[in-house]
Amino acid sequence: MCNDGAEDDFHVFFTCPQVVDCWTAAGLHDVIYNRLSSFNNVAELLLNICNNEDENIAGRVAMLIWCIWQNRNNTIWNNNSNSALQVGQQAFQAWQQWFDAQKLHNRGVQQPAEQQNVRWVQPPVGWIKCNVDAGFFQAINTTSAANCFRQSNRLFLSAETRCYNSNFTTLEGEGMALLNAVQFAISQGWDYVIFESDSQSLVNAITSNKVGISEFCSLVSSIRNSLSSLSNFEVKFVRRQANMVAHSLARAAISWASHQSFDFVPPCIESLINNELS
Repeated sequence: MCNDGAEDDFHVFFTCPQVVDCWTAAGLHDVIYNRLSSFNNVAELLLNICNNEDENIAGRVAMLIWCIWQNRNNTIWNNNSNSALQVGQQAFQAWQQWFDAQKLHNRGVQQPAEQQNVRWVQPPVGWIKCNVDAGFFQAINTTSAANCFRQSNRLFLSAETRCYNSNFTTLEGEGMALLNAVQFAISQGWDYVIFESDSQSLVNAITSNKVGISEFCSLVSSIRNSLSSLSNFEVKFVRRQANMVAHSLARAAISWASHQSFDFVPPCIESLINNELS
């Protein structure tokens, strides 16, 4: 790719200048380059990632390795190469498609009794339920985050939205939405809170004991630290159908200022709230 230096596997995947840009474009630069000083063997470095990072980070790394190798071969044999940005985007999109396919497969083999609720359910008496979601608007370089708190009598309590001038990855956006919600609950002095997200990967990361050095792992650590300020809480996965209020808020967030807090039901979710009251 660079016509410079010996082309061993370590150079192909990690140290070639064009490949360095691929890792950056895929949002995985820190995952690899924090480890380069400790490893000089590709297999050992990748095994360390698999043992210490979240499974989704490891999956994205594996997909990027595959895309780098495909791009290298396409350059040599077909004289046709993609840019670093294209390779990074291709890797993330391929991983997302694989991840979605696994969710569909797992959903298909579940027994009906094990399937998650497809309708929002009010929390137990004395508890508050918070639904969170993120919105992704790559064309305008914006990611949104939203949360909606409701009481055990199903009545609306509060909602909040934020917009960031950055194209976060799916997991990072979902993580920021949850972190915002937890911090908002703490600022209000609320306890006994159930947080619901339609990102199974995020919920698994929060509830697991794995640690890592990626940006997403740092975000997960921040969420865990914030949750520790609550005496009683739960983080749960729900399907998108049961999370439509937060989903709709996240989509509408780009129409408002960068940060909005509501103590009344925003018009964009009023019909959804009313339907879930019935």
